[in-house]
Amino acid sequence: MKKIYLIMLIFVICLGLIACEKEETPVPTDGIPEVNTKLYRTDLRDDAPQVVLDELQAGFHFFWELANDDLDSTGYGLIPDRFNTFTGAPGNVASIASVGYGLS
Repeated sequence: MKKIYLIMLIFVICLGLIACEKEETPVPTDGIPEVNTKLYRTDLRDDAPQVVLDELQAGFHFFWELANDDLDSTGYGLIPDRFNTFTGAPGNVASIASVGYGLS
């Protein structure tokens, strides 16, 4: 009985491999520079509204400036979850969400 299940499992795996096999199509490279230069990056942002660019910059600075970089701290590498806009101070709670987003 075990041999039948083993043969069926091998058959299903082989069938799956055959079904998933496809020809690789070449990726078009028209207009894509070989090196990601500053000119290439600014060309992409020409039509972005200024408010979007400001939000991107503020978001980057939040994670860059508020990450705990004190090697002697038990919270080294953590990023606060919130920023109090009334007091202008970062929060004192970090979560996996803020740290994961900061790492990305």
